[in-house]
Amino acid sequence: MATVNELLFDELTAHAVDLQQYSEGVIRRMISLLNRTDADLAAELAAAIERMPADSFTVERLERLLGSVRELNAAAYASVSEALGGELQAFAAYEAGYQVNLYQSAIPAAVQVRYSIASVAPAQVYSAAMSRPFQGRLLKEWASHIEAERMTKIRNAIRIGYVEGKTASEIVRGIRGTRAAGYADGLLQRPRRDLMAVVQTAIGHTASVARDHFIESNRDLIKAEVWRSTLDTKTSEPCRIRDGLKYEAQTHKP
Repeated sequence: MATVNELLFDELTAHAVDLQQYSEGVIRRMISLLNRTDADLAAELAAAIERMPADSFTVERLERLLGSVRELNAAAYASVSEALGGELQAFAAYEAGYQVNLYQSAIPAAVQVRYSIASVAPAQVYSAAMSRPFQGRLLKEWASHIEAERMTKIRNAIRIGYVEGKTASEIVRGIRGTRAAGYADGLLQRPRRDLMAVVQTAIGHTASVARDHFIESNRDLIKAEVWRSTLDTKTSEPCRIRDGLKYEAQTHKP
């Protein structure tokens, strides 16, 4: 018969796979929101470039003409940020409940009489996740950072296009990409990849915060954590060494 720790390990391994699938679904939804503005963005770019002949190009004039493009870009990321916030709020509630249900199902009822399993408030998990930086920034700061980076790339592409004597359609095509390649060959593909990474990290971050709060609320029940590494050709030497080692259960308070 499997021990409690073995049951927890099996369930958490399966949960990690589920989280990866969930992340992929959220990523698709966020990218879809961003893509909805790309056609409008391309049209505004073409119109702005057409209004400024090559012989009258100046950086100052370009900045004035790109006003509508900036607005579209900002609106796109505001929409993504709002949608992602809603996803993470619902996910925080799910993870808070998952931790409790997992331990209640794995630990014998007789043991639970002696050690009660404390739950954590979903609102507390979400608030902590939003106020705790990951990779050096808060979630709301990541959205504005990627938005600004995308706008910078667009401006630079237009400037270079003018210098190289490209037509408006050539410049826009280089920014948006081509239909034949599913627009994956354009400059806008890099910000999409950046957003994908942020969404995936934000989900993992929220799950980690939920786990931390559960551990903190159940210190009398959880004494240690076991390090498990995926042992394949990409596993680093430090992770290989740590696989199977026990560590005192740690939390990371903001």
